[in-house]
Amino acid sequence: MILFVCTGNTCRSPMAQAIAALHGVEADSAGLSAFPGAPASRHAQMAIQKLGGDLSAHRAQIVSESLLQKARLIFPMTESHALVLRQYFPAHAHKIRLLSPQIPDPFGGNLQEYEACAHQLTLALQNAGIIPMLP
Repeated sequence: MILFVCTGNTCRSPMAQAIAALHGVEADSAGLSAFPGAPASRHAQMAIQKLGGDLSAHRAQIVSESLLQKARLIFPMTESHALVLRQYFPAHAHKIRLLSPQIPDPFGGNLQEYEACAHQLTLALQNAGIIPMLP
């Protein structure tokens, strides 16, 4: 399983998880400061729906030792997320890989910003070899 990590687990990391799932990749997502049980943001749901995915059942969860143990790779959205993960979970530092480019937070933005984020996530997942390059 691949774990995607962002701040609140309502935008970037669930979007990455959904995009990976569209390509048959087993993934999960979590946030460093999530409110457990919070749904994915409305715009995140809409942006992923346009790609053929579904975030309606997503519920935010906090990064935990058990999630990190299950993950074979951990993809934080930014370097600051990676630094926090390495500091608080040093035993899993060898599994942390940054996406390139790093993914800015669309939280509070409009639908177009979320769609741009979904596109950037798709490219980053392709660059990381998580999903195939599209023709």
